[in-house]
Amino acid sequence: MMELALYSLALIFGILLLAKGADTLVSGSTKLALAYGIPVLIISLIIVSFGTSLPELLVSGFSSAQGEKDIALGNVLGSNVANILLVLGIASLIQPVDMNDPLAGREMLILAAVSVIIFALVYIGGIGRMLGALFLLGYGIYVISLMRIASREKRIKEELEAEALENVDDEEGERKWKSWAKVIIGLLVVVIGSKALIYSAVGLATLFGVPSGIIALSLIAFGTSLPELATAVVASLKGEDSVSLGTIIGSNNFNALVVLGTAALIAPIYTGVGMVMASLFMLLAVGILYVFFKFLKIPRWGGVLMLVIYAVYIGVEYTIQY
Repeated sequence: MMELALYSLALIFGILLLAKGADTLVSGSTKLALAYGIPVLIISLIIVSFGTSLPELLVSGFSSAQGEKDIALGNVLGSNVANILLVLGIASLIQPVDMNDPLAGREMLILAAVSVIIFALVYIGGIGRMLGALFLLGYGIYVISLMRIASREKRIKEELEAEALENVDDEEGERKWKSWAKVIIGLLVVVIGSKALIYSAVGLATLFGVPSGIIALSLIAFGTSLPELATAVVASLKGEDSVSLGTIIGSNNFNALVVLGTAALIAPIYTGVGMVMASLFMLLAVGILYVFFKFLKIPRWGGVLMLVIYAVYIGVEYTIQY
């Protein structure tokens, strides 16, 4: 009973730290980039995505280093499913999400291609160090392509800058050292939260005899998706749909290429039936998002559908024998 209470507290503690730490890190990174004159487009599509996905990166990285490969892979797959079905599902319930964004088509195609590659590799049975390195290289190319679009498409750049600036809660003339402090504190909080989450997940899995992969695909994935959830809900309440959409697509690409690539680079990842099923649901989620993109909107009934499918996903994962 004492162990259950300890692991439960560690789980709650870890999730709260991840949410708060990521929020602080995103805020500090945005202010720091503005203070040094970094283009806001890069802040919106790269730095903010990095900030909201940092929990996944640290959880999967630490897990891989500790030999918990089910957690490393399950965290990425579960987070990508949760980001689309759960996060966008809840956001569209608050207010239908408008998907008529100038960059949405290109980003959707990249997300679809990356998701298909991940599914194929998981189905085959593993992701080695060489593939991990290629994933990181692929993300580097992705970032370069975004920078080229920024310089070529002035209108898109101005729109993204306006969106990012509206979400920066910053007093004019704030000192750079304060922004640096936010970045460092946010990073430390996220690191501590990630360690607490892994400790609780492994502990709960051992205590109840539940495979750590299932815990990673559900509880940990939900916890590391909290920054995206908070961002999407606030954006939906403000009617800033492109922020919701951009955060989810950017975070999912970051998870697949950087988080999974880093974990595989640390230690090769081998997969099982549960992970194949999770990757199949990830493909399904991307497919549903693409269908709604063709209609340029996620209606409220679409949000209900997404949440129902997410519930089915959780149920299926808990019935699989690992």
